[in-house]
Amino acid sequence: LRLIASPHSMVTVRPAHTGKQQRDRQVLLSTIRTLVQEHRVGGLVVGLPLNMDGTEGSACRHVRNFCVRVGQELEQECPPVLLWDERLSTARVKSALRESSKQSLRKQKRTQLLSLIHI
Repeated sequence: LRLIASPHSMVTVRPAHTGKQQRDRQVLLSTIRTLVQEHRVGGLVVGLPLNMDGTEGSACRHVRNFCVRVGQELEQECPPVLLWDERLSTARVKSALRESSKQSLRKQKRTQLLSLIHI
């Protein structure tokens, strides 16, 4: 279970909880309830593992069923749940990090050059 917290501005996020994969669903639901209460969660985003062609397989059914259980467990305390297409999410992040690294290196070289000019 990974929980990312964000202020209501939704501009920044920070890790709030990372736990081991929990096989005991009741313990997992209890953990989610506690985290929702402690962090005053305004919404839950749950990764939906669609097939690459966009169809839903058994993994999607498990996720959807789990979201129903979360809603039942939290009742009135349950914030809105958004299912998010997680296809290629890791590849997108890796690509963004590579690009960011290149930009950071260019920025560093530019800073060095401007420092030399300033001297």
